[in-house]
Amino acid sequence: MSRYAAARELFRYPSVHADGSGAYEWYMSEILAEDYVQLFGSPNALKGHMQMNVHLPTPFDLPALQTYWKNQLGVPYEPMPPFPLLLTNYTVKNNVYALKLYTYADATAYVNAQDGDGRYASVYIGSVPKGVNETVYDGAKLNSQVSWLFRSTMVDTALFRVVQPTTKGFNRGSATLRVQYGTIDSLVSTPPLFPDVVGEELQEAAQLLNERGIVAGYPDGTYRPNERLLRRHAALMLIRELKLTLPEGYVVKAKDVKPTDPWYKEMTIAEAYGLLTGYNGKLYPNDYITRAQMATILTRVYADVYEQPTTNQPFVDVPFSHWAYEPINTLFYNRITINNPYRPDDVVTRGQFALFLKRTLDKK
Repeated sequence: MSRYAAARELFRYPSVHADGSGAYEWYMSEILAEDYVQLFGSPNALKGHMQMNVHLPTPFDLPALQTYWKNQLGVPYEPMPPFPLLLTNYTVKNNVYALKLYTYADATAYVNAQDGDGRYASVYIGSVPKGVNETVYDGAKLNSQVSWLFRSTMVDTALFRVVQPTTKGFNRGSATLRVQYGTIDSLVSTPPLFPDVVGEELQEAAQLLNERGIVAGYPDGTYRPNERLLRRHAALMLIRELKLTLPEGYVVKAKDVKPTDPWYKEMTIAEAYGLLTGYNGKLYPNDYITRAQMATILTRVYADVYEQPTTNQPFVDVPFSHWAYEPINTLFYNRITINNPYRPDDVVTRGQFALFLKRTLDKK
């Protein structure tokens, strides 16, 4: 239990009695039971459910707690960051609020609410489909079981949370959105550029590449940082960054690039400028790009940006004799990567490529 209490960060809340002592306010066993419902409960259990102790963070806010459960249960229970849930606008009439909530989930999810003191049972206020959504919840139009949470004459604070049941791994959820009606103006937020991009540096990288017209994201508003990157996609991002155009009269030599291919133009440009060299007379546009290949391409394209290494970094998984050792060592020396082991044969993700490219552009 002590390891669970530590992962749950109960040391921050002295009114919680993890060892069963003291005057009753909230016991460890009750917290664990509510965590279990939130992380593993069925769709019916999650719909309308929010934990009764509103002063504690939820399991979705605590990666360490999810790591605890992963260590107990193993695969496929991987810790996941919370979904974004934001107040982006509101209107008020006769003390009744209409709230516009920004949500993102990777499957259909429930929006639940409760009063800020946790005195009454939480309620279900609606469902949101997969993807990015901005939905208005108008207290004047909701039924009486829900509408009281939107009336500042009845509650001064309302809590909202998105929860998504899953069939594999942990259920997912948002951080709790605490709407204090007296200070609501300070809560209005601008939606993120890409809701599925987590981490300050990756967010900065995605925003930089988007501002420069290098990436645009997907129609559903996501960036999909964990999606694997094809060689032609990597080439296209570099072409956009370098603002390259097709040399007049250039004839592509690669045997696997045809004028009828949708990617013909970018692959021809990539070959003409040496962004991709390929082998066996082919560029392999639809193969995934490996981390070793990425290092080779970046050091060739940005040779005038990177400093030449003055030391040879020993890597756990890249011997000095490896065909890509020198470019990998160059990236490491320039702090474009800090990974050791480097994992040269792993496929590059969209998030990783964004980070590598952003760190490179920062050195220009």
